[in-house]
Amino acid sequence: MPELLLYVGLVVALILFGVYLAVVLRDDPDLERPPEAVRDELARRRTGAVRRRLSGAPPKAEPVRPAPAGGRPRIRPAAGTVSSVSAAAGGAGRDELLVALEDGPDYRRRSAARALSIPFAGTRDARVVAALAGAVRDEEFGYTVRAEAYCSLRAVMGQHLEWKDEVEVRRGFPDGADFDWVDAAERDCCAPSGG
Repeated sequence: MPELLLYVGLVVALILFGVYLAVVLRDDPDLERPPEAVRDELARRRTGAVRRRLSGAPPKAEPVRPAPAGGRPRIRPAAGTVSSVSAAAGGAGRDELLVALEDGPDYRRRSAARALSIPFAGTRDARVVAALAGAVRDEEFGYTVRAEAYCSLRAVMGQHLEWKDEVEVRRGFPDGADFDWVDAAERDCCAPSGG
């Protein structure tokens, strides 16, 4: 008789354990997929992180810090990126941005072109205009870099580009870009008497 109670107790315990596992594991989404799919997804996540590190992608930006007393919050770009150079006052970062525009990979060139448009908007700076105009015409640069350089050149020249025109340039470069205007802008700013 005591052995019978032991066996019944053991069977009841196994049934309760099975019910417990069924309830707990029912909500786990990874168990609905075959183990190969879970393993492949984890491997893809790991290799994606490694690729981002090896590709030289720019580091992520620092989080926004609280606003200083009575001031607006400041958003800081990640240290060492092209955008962080543009935060420098005046022309202090101009040379670094011009080098990045000429000699960097496309993602840095695009960032450099945009960064030049911010502190130099409306200034008609001859070196910036010459570099941006050269980037617009250089067919070895990617279309996204050339489109960004064109939009930035318009800003540096002080000419507002309507959003519809900007979308057209960005989506279908070189369609929508006025290369005669680019040549004229460079002549006006970079002529010996003008700058």
